[in-house]
Amino acid sequence: MASAVVQRRSSVYKTNWNKFEDGVEVGRKVMVVAFQWLYEYERLKSKPQGDNTPIEYVGEYLETLSKGKKAPDSESKAQLKDKVPPEDLDISLLYILFRFTCGLLAADDPAWSDGSDKDSLEHTLFLVKKERNVIGHERHKAKATNMSDLELKDRLDNLQLLYTRIIYKAGQKVCKDCSEITKQTDEINEKLTEILGVNAERFVQKARQEKEKHNEQGMEVREKVYVTPLIRNPNHSSKGDVLTLKELFECNTDDDFTPDLILVTGDAGAGKTTLCRYLDRLWVKKKEEMQKFDLVLIISYIDLDTSDLLQTLIQDLLPETTSWCDPYKILDILSQMNVLWILDGVEDSTRDTVMLMNKLLQRQDNNNYTILMTTRPEQAHTLSKKYSHKNILTIKLDGADPMEMLETFVTSDDSNTFGPEIVNKLKQKFKGTQQYFMAALYIDSQIKISTDVKQDLNRLFVISSEQKIINFWNKRSFEVLVQLMTLLGDNIDQQTTEAIVEVLDCIMSKGYKSYKFFDIIHTVSSNLTMLKLIAKVTPKHWFVINSHIEDALILLQYSSPQIISLRLDSNVEKELKLRLLKLLQKLTTFSDPVEVDLFLTCPNMVSNNLDTLDPYLEVLGEENSQCVIVSLGGHITESNYGLLEKCMISDYCETLTLDVRRLQKLTTASKIAHSFFESREAKEVKKKGKKKKKVELRE
Repeated sequence: MASAVVQRRSSVYKTNWNKFEDGVEVGRKVMVVAFQWLYEYERLKSKPQGDNTPIEYVGEYLETLSKGKKAPDSESKAQLKDKVPPEDLDISLLYILFRFTCGLLAADDPAWSDGSDKDSLEHTLFLVKKERNVIGHERHKAKATNMSDLELKDRLDNLQLLYTRIIYKAGQKVCKDCSEITKQTDEINEKLTEILGVNAERFVQKARQEKEKHNEQGMEVREKVYVTPLIRNPNHSSKGDVLTLKELFECNTDDDFTPDLILVTGDAGAGKTTLCRYLDRLWVKKKEEMQKFDLVLIISYIDLDTSDLLQTLIQDLLPETTSWCDPYKILDILSQMNVLWILDGVEDSTRDTVMLMNKLLQRQDNNNYTILMTTRPEQAHTLSKKYSHKNILTIKLDGADPMEMLETFVTSDDSNTFGPEIVNKLKQKFKGTQQYFMAALYIDSQIKISTDVKQDLNRLFVISSEQKIINFWNKRSFEVLVQLMTLLGDNIDQQTTEAIVEVLDCIMSKGYKSYKFFDIIHTVSSNLTMLKLIAKVTPKHWFVINSHIEDALILLQYSSPQIISLRLDSNVEKELKLRLLKLLQKLTTFSDPVEVDLFLTCPNMVSNNLDTLDPYLEVLGEENSQCVIVSLGGHITESNYGLLEKCMISDYCETLTLDVRRLQKLTTASKIAHSFFESREAKEVKKKGKKKKKVELRE
């Protein structure tokens, strides 16, 4: 996602009193403009026709007036003597110059201050000077440091009224063009708005302006030709299941709850991304369909490269709008709004985007947020299961009917061979995981009408009597099977269950990557019957990564590995670490030995905060443990080198490499290394073809 660099307004970090002072400073600049208009107008008016000599400096003119000589104080006189330009004069001196040099009421006329004509230019100038005096008198008082947001707003609103009146009155007096007057008043409004900062209402206004300003060129034309796709609630089969855009956000879940999460599914090309942009455009245009929402924000997963929600708002979504805000208050401002968050392309999510999505869903509990996710059908079931604690409404975008499309693909006049036909035609039509889902969807439809599920599954997965799988399925059939199990869910009969497990056994027996096996366990974890059957065909070598720890614990209830390879990221979350320790604890209780290959990724071995192998070695080294370490990688703290002596090390382990980072620990490390192999070295030397074990000590 392209990031925009926008200068943050300095005012967002100031106290309310400082902001009020800035507001009065705007008034000084307004008075400068009005003074220059009036003074120039009066001096030109007093010149004889044809006199093109420059207008004298105001201080020089003031010296020619008997009253003027006594008006300014000594400091002001010095400024005028030095011909300080009007732009640099303060409000008090400008007020004096207005009274004596601009053709207004006489300087001693009480109308300046008594408010007999409260809307007059003279009295308005007096009120601005009065506000300036407030700053001088109250700056050090307690209420100056405790000015509330409401009081600041009231004061700035009052100043805006005064400044606008000064510009209008002065402009009319000197016959300024309306466009010039409007330009000046717009600048006043912009400056005071910047000073005040942004509340929820102004945030929405500025967000709409920013989106309009940066709207993609040509969208106006596309709006006229855009045709809303058929939006269906797949849980209802009546004719009324086609929804309008407005009904989309008024529709409840099947349990009659207002949805927290709307899942919009659709095949590739169904118009999911275009719909997202169109919804955003309708909000910008204040169309009826989107009136429910104060703000619409779109996050495109394919472009996102951060998990920080605030950073996403500031750099990617609304850089100009957020530049008006204290960054620490932006999320608080959003919490006051009814926000529609659109997350487009969930199937393209990365680790960062998943973290961001989880943060957003967590914030939803305390905010009036509606979240709309777009995804392909093959991801919808997984997301529904993952966020089952949310009230989810699933909506389907219809392009061409996928079943009709599949039937067209697989129908052939001269062939009844389903597997190769599906493969070749799906490869041409679909990319990525969608081809797996579409194949699974077709197989699901065939199972429902099958009289011999086992035979038809073998045929559909192209499994011959010799249990050979064609090349394509050798690589892809596992993914199709995962999608099929997701589609079938828990409502599956015994015959179909046994047939599917047989297909799985065939696939795994052909050497498919066993680390993928836990995707199946995750999918069927709530189906006890299938889980027990799958446990019987579980590979003897388990590959477990962070996301599979929970699934491995479930599988351990019904099966056990001969070898388990654990490849884990460093800085494992606390809850996950506890689950891993429980997993290792369970392994130590089996009657048959389990070979353990444990590797904890530690990219920065110097870090004091990295996870260590210590707690895992403590478990593996417990008395009566049946675990045998065949490979080990990671960090052990210096005080726990001795843990290695407690663990059973496999005879296959031929090399021990220790990185010693402190010289004083070298002796300890040497002792451990010697003890590590001493008891087994003599036996190993006698074995034919076996090399002596090798010890490396590196400082």
